[in-house]
Amino acid sequence: MRLRLLQEERDHQFQLEYLSRRSDLAVAFNILLLICFLLAVSLAWSLWRINIARRQEALEDPLTGLKNRRFLVPFMDHETERLRRSGYASLILLVDIDLFKTVNDRFGHEVGDEALVQLSEGLRHCVRNSDVITRWGGEEFVIVCTQSSKAQAEVICNRIRHYLQRTPMRSRDGSTFHLTVSIGATLFSPVICDEHWEDALARADRALYSVKDNGRDNWLLAPIVPDNIKRNLAIR
Repeated sequence: MRLRLLQEERDHQFQLEYLSRRSDLAVAFNILLLICFLLAVSLAWSLWRINIARRQEALEDPLTGLKNRRFLVPFMDHETERLRRSGYASLILLVDIDLFKTVNDRFGHEVGDEALVQLSEGLRHCVRNSDVITRWGGEEFVIVCTQSSKAQAEVICNRIRHYLQRTPMRSRDGSTFHLTVSIGATLFSPVICDEHWEDALARADRALYSVKDNGRDNWLLAPIVPDNIKRNLAIR
């Protein structure tokens, strides 16, 4: 009888130890699952952040930090629809540095790159936070000033020119030089003139070349509706 009680007590103790170990294993397994889950979430978050950063980098000019062509195209498509709904106009500026090749030839491409960076910073200070500046290519920049007017075109263009007049660029040997720009401007309103935004940009480009042909360091606003079309509309 006594031996049987001892055996039952040992069996009971063994059961308790088995259940305790099983409970410990379950806790450890749940902790392991939680750790794996947290690691998976952390990895997914890191990959998402990397993907966002890569997308952002793809839309930015690596030298100046400004937006690039890849950004401007979908932005302007969206801006066109917004203007069509609101009835407002946006101002498109095409800014080109005058005789920039001479800067690279005289001071070197590194100084030229530094001048582009400094000019980009200046452009940021000359426009509103809501305006979009893109490096269109080389020494050309496209600025889109949302909900703007002819009066604002004059203010912004002269602000850019005055910034360059009072802000010298520096070469590596300590000497300074000034940049000038030619600016072609136009208003873009798909309500007033049913056109693609690239047509408005081409209009600004023609105004830019007109400035270049007439001495540079100036700006010109191209009419949103050419004079010959205005006359036709008046006749009708």
